[in-house]
Amino acid sequence: MSFHYHIKQAAALCILLLHVPSVGFSQEELKIDEYIQGKYAVRKVSNICWRPNSTCFSYIKENSLCMNDVAALAPRKLLTAKELSESIGEPVAAFPLFQWQNTDDLTILLKHSIISYHVPTGKIKKTVQLDGNADNVDVAGNLSVAFTVGNNLWVKDTNGMATPVTNNEKGITSGGTYVYREEFGTSKATFWSPRCNFLAFYENDERRIPDYPLVDYKGNNATVTTIKYPFAGGESQKVRLGIYNMATGKTKFLATTTGDEYLTNITWSPDESSIYVLAVNREQNHLVLKKFNAKTGELSARLFEESSKKYLEPRFKLYFLGNDSSFIYMSRKDGFQHMFLYKSDGTFISQIDTGMHEVVNISGFDKTFENVYFTAIEASNPLEQHLYKCNISTGARTRITREPGFHNPCVGQNGYIIDSASSIKDPFSMKVIDEQGNVITDIHTSKNPFSSYRYPGCKFVNITAADGTTKLWGCLLLPGAFDSTRKYPVIHYVYGGPQVQLVNNNWYNNVGFQPYYLASKGYIVFILDPRGSANRGLEFESATFRQLGTVEVADYLEGIKFLKQKSFVDPERIGVYGWSYGGYMAIKLMEEASDIYKAGVAGSPVTDWKYYEVMYGERYMDKPQENPEGYKTSSTLYETGKIHGKLLVLGGGLDYKTVPLNIASFLNACIDQKTQVDYFSFPGHEHGVVGIDRGYLLDKITSFMDENLKISRK
Repeated sequence: MSFHYHIKQAAALCILLLHVPSVGFSQEELKIDEYIQGKYAVRKVSNICWRPNSTCFSYIKENSLCMNDVAALAPRKLLTAKELSESIGEPVAAFPLFQWQNTDDLTILLKHSIISYHVPTGKIKKTVQLDGNADNVDVAGNLSVAFTVGNNLWVKDTNGMATPVTNNEKGITSGGTYVYREEFGTSKATFWSPRCNFLAFYENDERRIPDYPLVDYKGNNATVTTIKYPFAGGESQKVRLGIYNMATGKTKFLATTTGDEYLTNITWSPDESSIYVLAVNREQNHLVLKKFNAKTGELSARLFEESSKKYLEPRFKLYFLGNDSSFIYMSRKDGFQHMFLYKSDGTFISQIDTGMHEVVNISGFDKTFENVYFTAIEASNPLEQHLYKCNISTGARTRITREPGFHNPCVGQNGYIIDSASSIKDPFSMKVIDEQGNVITDIHTSKNPFSSYRYPGCKFVNITAADGTTKLWGCLLLPGAFDSTRKYPVIHYVYGGPQVQLVNNNWYNNVGFQPYYLASKGYIVFILDPRGSANRGLEFESATFRQLGTVEVADYLEGIKFLKQKSFVDPERIGVYGWSYGGYMAIKLMEEASDIYKAGVAGSPVTDWKYYEVMYGERYMDKPQENPEGYKTSSTLYETGKIHGKLLVLGGGLDYKTVPLNIASFLNACIDQKTQVDYFSFPGHEHGVVGIDRGYLLDKITSFMDENLKISRK
């Protein structure tokens, strides 16, 4: 067990499924400044985990570390942030992250130190100090620590001795965060072995990738930060996986190829003698599960291979069943994300679960490893996420959670489950339930922060996609005092890309405050998940393969046809708004249907997929050299002359995801084709606009839509 954290640290027929009316009909309206001040934040509990070998669980609530027993009605406060501050002699504003080291000891992770806290005595047993420049901190179960300083990896052992693992030249980074730019289900680059004797780490060689400058304007000076950005079709990084031996202080690199393959889903065997790696080719349509000797780095076996006519998306490690003999492998090879059981030598045993559902996460096992617990989203009702129990031998599957909404459980091996849940009606609740879903104890229910506000209602709807058969899910956010006899302007809020689902029975529908604020200002906000979006199976998502921005546009326009049939929709006042992939879709819709969309806002858009990064871009589009027509059709740069509505383009000056080249190329295309657009940059911001400036962003979007969809606030 280890804990990693980053110190420098989102049809033709309408079927009404659920209607949540406005919470209150008072005259109190939502305000941007109150949102920025955190007045609408949901008061939750966090860092929920089971105490080992017990029926107790712990969490952070009201800035304190608390613990409950399953049968207890009231929590026990173990430690407050104030008490922690007094113990360590430095201020702690918010109670930090923690994990259980064993039944009696907690590891508490502070900015510049790590504390071992003995629960029975309430005393600090040990403090491990960190270098002030330490980043990407990864704490092992025995309190050994891996961290980076600059582009090099260090370890600190249980005696507090710090040792450099690497001595890299410029352009090579070990143990950093952004290996493969987070496209393979991991956001870290260090992996402790189960008994803490070895540390696996990525070495990322970016020297062959061209430099890309990001400019931060401050006062009279401009600071240039140079990043390495691997554009689709161009040079990519070379990655190796090293194994550092804590006993010998030596590193062995795995005997992998030196080409462009991706080394993903790193998994240690329980006895830490072996390490398993999924090696994916650059085309991302073929993978091999490889087993390596942890001490020598030599290849022990190629266990099995998997191929796809389109692409593979390996995002899960292997899950061993308590020992080294067998493991669960996650794959979409039958069309949906399911669990497959293998022997550790690669021999296939069985497919554990079947059906039209996507396994989202494996949540745990029972004590005997006869049953696996997992969360899943059913394709027939993708609005909800529930916890299931499945017998590994028979495949018998039972749904455990009962209440509507999205469930994120923490499963214990003691017969109990901590069920954290949310829906569009209820912001957050936490209960202890048994394996039949019976509620044992109510732990926490968050108050609705909008109970005294004129808050939008939500209606879920179905339409038929442009292919004439596929069912799509959408929702309408309705103004708080909605009057069906009036005609309302519409803002079409879009995303549309793979791995993202916007429409669900979760608090804020997974879209955040902005669309709800716009609805509260008198707009109907329309949200739709087109083909290409997540949690409906591989065929649904991969409909956009090699042609991003085409199928989604067709489905979105079917949604607009549906809207125009509603008597309360003003068809002459429809706008579109999206960010990132949604910004890209907003531009595509303004180009393809400018007669429909009178106004559009495109935030941090990709404007041509050859300007996006290699892992994502080539997975869904192949290389530009291999798919020139697809790239041209998907681009926004060739048809800017078709835009006749008012378009506002927004972006962060330091955007390292959709780099400023995207917006600059689009603006140049607009100039060449004599298309008038508005542009606003947020200097100093990255891919999103955060902090107090987010209020300015929201006000700017609202004002732009008001002006161009002719809403008067006087």
